[in-house]
Amino acid sequence: MSARRSRLLLLCAVVVAAAGAIDAATGRVWDQLAVLIFVGVLVVAALVVGRSRRPTVSVRSDLARWLRDRAVVEGEDLDALVDRSIATYREHLDGPVPQR
Repeated sequence: MSARRSRLLLLCAVVVAAAGAIDAATGRVWDQLAVLIFVGVLVVAALVVGRSRRPTVSVRSDLARWLRDRAVVEGEDLDALVDRSIATYREHLDGPVPQR
């Protein structure tokens, strides 16, 4: 699932939790209100924490599958493996990157 789709689903969850919280407040169902506010806070936290400062790069599905499998086999973080793979490919195309 893409990051955009995930954020959209989380935003929908916030809207549903907010609507439910409003309904619970008007109906004076305080335990339901507390649960819905808690869910809303968790979803907003997921949106904030999940927001990456890194740009999203789309790759073919076979390459994404290979990257995931390779990360599991090597016990390496997926992001680190992707960074290393792209850096190796770039070096192959451009030559070594000069050190600053």
